[in-house]
Amino acid sequence: MWTSFRRHAVAATTGALFVSLFGVVLAQIVLRSAGHTLIWAEEYASVAFIWLVFSGAALACQRREHLDVDLVYTAVAGSSRRIPAWDTGIALFQIFFLAVFAIGLVQMAAQTWGNSMGALRGFRYGWIYLGALVADLTYMGFLVAQILSDRRKSGQAARS
Repeated sequence: MWTSFRRHAVAATTGALFVSLFGVVLAQIVLRSAGHTLIWAEEYASVAFIWLVFSGAALACQRREHLDVDLVYTAVAGSSRRIPAWDTGIALFQIFFLAVFAIGLVQMAAQTWGNSMGALRGFRYGWIYLGALVADLTYMGFLVAQILSDRRKSGQAARS
């Protein structure tokens, strides 16, 4: 149940962000042609886009749809087949990078918490960093799950 919820929650969140971003930008275009505007549309679009990029990266990681460059695989293995130890090393490097990034996000959220966005009064800049932090931690969780899954598969293959 948890796996199903996790799989659908990230996709639903990312989809909702995309639909809301598209809707606000479209409404702004239509209203502007009628001589009206949504004062907060530009700020909302900036925040939603940042969150969409990070949640989309986590979703791509979950689905294992990130781009792979098989140049190193081909040079090392002589073919483009997967090397489990290499995949684990890359995932661990990504986790390290994301952990350092998470520390920076926490620091930036703390430093900007007292500032509000112009047209989005009451919306603190820190929320931008906290939204990215949630996606960052989700991404790390997916990487850990992939490492464990790959280890189980390689252990089962070795026993067979």
